[in-house]
Amino acid sequence: MANDIQSSQSDSISGTGLHGLSSAEAKALLDKFGYNQLPEERGMRLLRPILKTLGEPMILLLLATAAIYMLLGDRVEAALLSGSALFVVILSLTEGIRSDRALRALREMASPRALVLRDGNPIRIAAREIVPGDLLILSEGDRVTADAELLSTSGLAADESLISGESVPVEKSAEPDHDKSVLSGTLVVRGNGLARVTATGPGTEIGKIGIALQGVKQSKTPLQRETARLVRVAAIVGVSVCVIVVLIGGLTRGNWIQASLGGLALAISLLPEEFPVILTVFLALGARRLASKGLLVHHMPAVEGLGTVTVLCVDKTGTLTKNVMTLAAVQTGQQVCYLDGASLPPAAEHLLSIAELASKIPAWDPMDKAVQEAARSQGIIQPPTTPQLEIPLTSELPVMFNCYSGVSMDDRSSTEGMIAAKGMPEAVAKLCQFSSEQMQTLHETVGEFAAKGMRVLAVAQSTAYVPATAPPEHTFAFLGLLAFNDPLREGVPDSVQHCYDAGLRVIMITGDYPVTASAIGREAGILNPDAVLTGNELSLLSESELRDRLATVNIFARIKPMQKLQIVQALKDRGEIVAMTGDGINDAPALKAAHIGVAMGARGTDVAREAAAVVLTDDDFSSLVGAIRQGRRTYDNIKKAMYYVVAMHIPIAGLSILPLVLGMPLILFPIHIVLLELIIDPISSIVFEAEGEEADVMRRAPRDPKLPMFRRSSVMIALLQGLSIFVVVSAVYLVSYWQSHSEFESRTLAFATLILANLMLALVDRSWARTFLAMLFRPGETTRNRALWWCVGGGLTMLLLITTVPSLSALFHFGPFHARDWVITTLAAGASLAWFEILKLLHWKSLKT
Repeated sequence: MANDIQSSQSDSISGTGLHGLSSAEAKALLDKFGYNQLPEERGMRLLRPILKTLGEPMILLLLATAAIYMLLGDRVEAALLSGSALFVVILSLTEGIRSDRALRALREMASPRALVLRDGNPIRIAAREIVPGDLLILSEGDRVTADAELLSTSGLAADESLISGESVPVEKSAEPDHDKSVLSGTLVVRGNGLARVTATGPGTEIGKIGIALQGVKQSKTPLQRETARLVRVAAIVGVSVCVIVVLIGGLTRGNWIQASLGGLALAISLLPEEFPVILTVFLALGARRLASKGLLVHHMPAVEGLGTVTVLCVDKTGTLTKNVMTLAAVQTGQQVCYLDGASLPPAAEHLLSIAELASKIPAWDPMDKAVQEAARSQGIIQPPTTPQLEIPLTSELPVMFNCYSGVSMDDRSSTEGMIAAKGMPEAVAKLCQFSSEQMQTLHETVGEFAAKGMRVLAVAQSTAYVPATAPPEHTFAFLGLLAFNDPLREGVPDSVQHCYDAGLRVIMITGDYPVTASAIGREAGILNPDAVLTGNELSLLSESELRDRLATVNIFARIKPMQKLQIVQALKDRGEIVAMTGDGINDAPALKAAHIGVAMGARGTDVAREAAAVVLTDDDFSSLVGAIRQGRRTYDNIKKAMYYVVAMHIPIAGLSILPLVLGMPLILFPIHIVLLELIIDPISSIVFEAEGEEADVMRRAPRDPKLPMFRRSSVMIALLQGLSIFVVVSAVYLVSYWQSHSEFESRTLAFATLILANLMLALVDRSWARTFLAMLFRPGETTRNRALWWCVGGGLTMLLLITTVPSLSALFHFGPFHARDWVITTLAAGASLAWFEILKLLHWKSLKT
């Protein structure tokens, strides 16, 4: 669509004169093409995303369970589950409008005011009122407000880093065979020009990115998919067993009401309503933990998704590097001086002083800024003088001249004047009339700097200025070279190494040149930095060929925005879990397409921040390592909590069906299950969420994304835990009942054993590698997870109250509970899980969730 609009716009402006559009023509074109603003996704209605969210199995399970509790008369539990469902719906709706927010951020960025020619006069109008055919008057420091073609220029250069990812300004010229285009959203850093608008709104490059952003679908994380699948299975099993129990009980005993109550209690015990609650609580609390460390989470599942990432795609400019040009070294003659804080020798100081005089004040160009900052750091103070003549560099002569009269560097009172020149090394060398041998030496020197990822400029000086003579015709002396770099952020190499230690693959995607990308990759510690795939090479590859190349290539250079998205999609096709970092407009589609989009907050654009799932507010790349650590911890603890829930539902279900099979009085009534849920719910959510990380959390490879979240061996252990508790509790009940104790006394013993086993299961399931005693006596354990001890204390207090307060005992259909019964039930509960602690000691290296 964007291409059609741009073509139509271009056809409409053919033949427009240089006097600019008339007011009538501008109005007609505005009516035809609309406002110069980015496309807005239309048709977004609340009903559609609400219905989609309500159709999720987890939401249906919550609502169905709430309805069951309402039928049982337990309004508190029903309200709790309904509130949880509402909370999940709200979170899903919030995620659903992220695309709209990203597009609004794009529109705000692309809507400054602009200076145009209308009716032959320069007027300043709102950017949204620009139409195809308008003549833009561009000056240094202006934000380009629409895509346009240059008609005339004077040393114009534009910063296109937010579009292309390239931090070095791009030279522009209206001459044939030169880059004549200026793009909406870019910044003019040098020179001036006149340009005719060729595209507005969705026809601009930013508009194309906006359209691509609308078409990208957000991926579900593996945990979301697997949890939904497990919940569906549990719901189907629960309903099926419930129907079977009701039919068997009704047909064999004729008591359909009792059979229905038993089947309903069994269904309640089998429905794991904790699963969606666990997922919601863990992600919300995990997001809060990340926020306290400077990471803002926009997409809740990203909290656990960070722990499953296998590939981290990073943008060079502004992500690995600071996106700030820095003068790294100067060379005079054969001497290279690095600016590391030490004082420069006289020749190098003179070179830097002339370079500053050859810069524009105030500076917009990043390299001019870098020169001025370096001069200040060296204590160089220039005389209060203004150049008599400034000649910006052009594509024909990429050298900037500043001409001063009445001053020279050797004698401030001299009247001869001087010219300071700075520009491309080859062009400056020609001014200085280098020989072929000198030119060859210069090429080799510049190549050495370029191999280190540096951009090189040369500086020359003419000791006399004759106004009647053009500056290039003066005699110049070559002073030396300036080497600039876009330095790495502090700690990047260490962070990259931490990623490798954690089994993560790091890929750098940049719009920079291959030699620079390779040098930065090598400095950052990225593996195989010499194998670079360029955007042109990528465009020639088929999808299958790109997937094959992705097996070995870790650095991509000269990449266009849509190619970043193509790389991310190809990685996903390979089965990778992809995280993408970035800060520019060009990163937004890839950030959204990745499983986990990570935007830089301080320096990043609103577009990147809104499209990403996670925002690093301090722009510290090393913080991403902490986020991955937190993600893995959250992932591990979610699995522990869910295994705990699975294990606890086994004895509850078994004790619900056992009396129906044996024809004995019910062991568990709905009130017992409600009380158990009051203990299970906070343990499975708050307690396990607060549990610390395993020792090897950052020394193991990410799990295979093709494997299910719940390993068969781990699920079997959870089932065995539940089965062992069921066997022990059933034995306690049956032995007591067969010893002629009343059903009330037997129920009391069984329920007390079940409560104690529940609390012990929470203690032993905190780690599948370390025993309960090993964790209990490690330093700081009593304060590490306070929620655990609050829940254990609360569970014991409730058990004490319902077994000792007569009115509560009657409510729970309990009989007497003696002091020796505490000993019996405690030993029985401990015996039900002792085997798991022994298993940890025997197989602690291989026993994992």
